[in-house]
Amino acid sequence: MKLWHAREATGLITCLGLDPDRAKMPLRYDDHVNESSLNFAYTNFLEAIITATHDQVGSYKLNWAFYLSRLHILKNTVAYIKEVAPDVPIIVDCKVADIGNTNAQYADFLFDELGADAITVHAWHGHEAMEPFLKRANKGIFVVCRTSNAGGEEFQCLSDGDFPTWWQAVASTVRRKWNYNGNCGLVIGGNCTAQNLRLARSQAAYMPILMPGFGSQGAVAEPALHEGWTERRTGVLPVNASGIIHASRENDYATAARSRLMQFNKEIDRIRGL
Repeated sequence: MKLWHAREATGLITCLGLDPDRAKMPLRYDDHVNESSLNFAYTNFLEAIITATHDQVGSYKLNWAFYLSRLHILKNTVAYIKEVAPDVPIIVDCKVADIGNTNAQYADFLFDELGADAITVHAWHGHEAMEPFLKRANKGIFVVCRTSNAGGEEFQCLSDGDFPTWWQAVASTVRRKWNYNGNCGLVIGGNCTAQNLRLARSQAAYMPILMPGFGSQGAVAEPALHEGWTERRTGVLPVNASGIIHASRENDYATAARSRLMQFNKEIDRIRGL
């Protein structure tokens, strides 16, 4: 988490999602039909976006589902970020969860081979299974609690018995029992209700909250950030992805992405009173 706190200190907190959707990529790439040309299109697109935005982001988040059919592009994209913006943290949104020896393989790949600074995980298998992640004291572990998708309440809002909902039980457990290295955070959707966001912050205490849902998912910055921040107006990584990187399908796509990002940053600064 140290890398993110250092970035936050500069005033940059936006987490830009690098999730390339072929259907939304620039029109000039529509003619790329074979594997080689598609690889070129993805690489060129991502590097142009990173070059245009890296001085205006708090972190990058790469959802690996968008890269699994081209895993080498994921590796190359992480390497490119480290080359041009080594001070920008890289979160790999993989939401992994399994038994301990399997998680050890995930940790080796994600942290050692790929070079992620932080990842997302599910809590379902419990503390012992999560130990291969949690023991990486210099890496960030964001535990999924309350998601931004419609229908997320099906299980997340079931009563836990000791807590009103299961997701609150997860949040409390992560803070009290899992965060012994100070490297844990929570994933809480920005389009949750104000009450849920207040509850999330109270359970999280000073742990950072990775907050997806801005842009195309409809989260509104002002109420979400007001409820999710600490009293110092810190501790939230607001995620905005396709609304920025796919701001244009024309040749100005990188410039358009930067412009949309700066608009989002300006709104955040206004809310923070900067």
